[in-house]
Amino acid sequence: MNIIIIETDGTTYDKQIKTLDKLYSVCGYRSNKDFEKLYEWDFDNKIYELYGKKKGKKDNENNQFPYETYYGSLCVVNQNGNITLDEWNMLYMTITIEKDDTHSLSETNSEEPSNTMYTVEDELNYEEYEEE
Repeated sequence: MNIIIIETDGTTYDKQIKTLDKLYSVCGYRSNKDFEKLYEWDFDNKIYELYGKKKGKKDNENNQFPYETYYGSLCVVNQNGNITLDEWNMLYMTITIEKDDTHSLSETNSEEPSNTMYTVEDELNYEEYEEE
């Protein structure tokens, strides 16, 4: 099975493994303490899972995911089989864009009165008007 390893510095590479039994060791951990499934994506009719740690030392942060902080090396597994670096890069771009859009909208919505509804187009028109 082919998986993706994500280092704290953002380096990604694929690695061949036989089983998922000791996935924590593939990420460089001596034990499975605090090692868990962090996230799951359903993308292109495939299930991808992110494994790693939510707890750790400040100097070992892995900030490769927007608005989430994990620690140490992470790995991505395709539950339907292998995952390639190209496949991971496509998924990562999609994740990053969706998170940025969601984060931007939630920040903007929190600044507006709760009884006002608007669309992204309204937001863009408003920003363009302010810049003039």
